[in-house]
Amino acid sequence: NFRKQIAVKRLKALSDKTAMFVAEIEILSRVRHKNLLSLRGYCAEGQEHLVVYDFMPNLSLHSYLHGQHSIECVLDWKRRMNIAVGSAEGIAYLHHHATPRMIHGDIKARNVLLDSDFQPRVADFGFAKIIPNDTTDLTKEKSALAYLAPEYVMLGRASKSCDVYSVGIVLLQLVSGRRAQLSSGTNHSIIDWALPLA
Repeated sequence: NFRKQIAVKRLKALSDKTAMFVAEIEILSRVRHKNLLSLRGYCAEGQEHLVVYDFMPNLSLHSYLHGQHSIECVLDWKRRMNIAVGSAEGIAYLHHHATPRMIHGDIKARNVLLDSDFQPRVADFGFAKIIPNDTTDLTKEKSALAYLAPEYVMLGRASKSCDVYSVGIVLLQLVSGRRAQLSSGTNHSIIDWALPLA
């Protein structure tokens, strides 16, 4: 009897975009890389739009840097380096080898998931075009703004270079242990902390 834990993500407000959702899912189902979270299945019936992934028992990089596991200090330098390299390799695959090539558009510590061996799996790539704007849109979520390249914030267009900028923010977090947004209620980001060091 084979049992495997899975994670199911429910997408909201897609009722008028079911055909686009299915087309996008078909593309995502072919994306395979050891550092990308693989799609295992989906459901598109009526109002329900669900995607199924492998369950990542170590949650996300965010949970170990700033969340429920941050007190445990299990991310030694070897693990941090492995997470950095693996995440970058996953994004490079999307940019240069996936068919079609893709831009992630939402790289952040919460989207770098960790498997049972702390191998990184970048998640939530490919849905930027089919999820409509709502109150959790990147441009409205202050903590996510710190990951966005200035040209993305100003022009609203994602690009490979915007992804590279976001990976750089995650790398700064891995090295410093700091949050991308240094304090709530201010516009100070990890970039403001890092610039004087350059």
